[in-house]
Amino acid sequence: MNLINQVYETTDYHLFKFIHGNRNVNNLQLDRLEKSISEQYIQVPIIVNEKYEIIDGQHRYHALKSLKKPIYFIKVDGLGMPEVHRLNTINKNWTLEDYMHSYCNKGLPEYIQYRDFKNRYGFNHNESILLLKGYQSSNIQQEFKQGKFKIKSFEYAEHNAQIILSYEKYYDGVRKRSFVLAMLDCLKLKDFKHRTLLKKMSYQSSKMLHQSCKEDYLRNIEKIYNFNTKNKKIRLNY
Repeated sequence: MNLINQVYETTDYHLFKFIHGNRNVNNLQLDRLEKSISEQYIQVPIIVNEKYEIIDGQHRYHALKSLKKPIYFIKVDGLGMPEVHRLNTINKNWTLEDYMHSYCNKGLPEYIQYRDFKNRYGFNHNESILLLKGYQSSNIQQEFKQGKFKIKSFEYAEHNAQIILSYEKYYDGVRKRSFVLAMLDCLKLKDFKHRTLLKKMSYQSSKMLHQSCKEDYLRNIEKIYNFNTKNKKIRLNY
């Protein structure tokens, strides 16, 4: 049997460093980990590179340091942020929030703009990505995690976000993914006038109901939009 990576043990907590661009520490996760280790310490090694930068196990490090427990670690030369992202994509430990903070910490302009947009308008990650990309795709989240996220048009995304949020005074589900998808479909139509829908909503808000999918929202919107309209009725594609 060949020894590939040796597991080391230390209580020298100052030996380790944090790699630039890694995710922020989640205090809730840290509290849970500390409780778990206090009950039973399973000696799972953290992974570091030749500079002793933590590649995997940042939360374990903080928990062990807080509890004054020995740290077990494996040193692998040449690892960096790409491996941090890869490991956590495989393990599904990172959330979209973690990826956003990581790439913002690295100074990627697209992600800094994305964070500003999300904070300003209050949409969740999926809806914020959708608005800034302008379309739905199965690859969008993967691009976001890989640091390849590109904004189609920041100004157009802001314009659409402001329109969608203008309905909030009549309907409290405007940030739902299915509603955002339905509204983006509507706003692409030449004959759709959002002010007409907004006016109709002002006295038909009780008719806007929570729906489970985009198609049902489109049916709901069409019904409200065409209420008491003899001419120029819209037909939405659902």
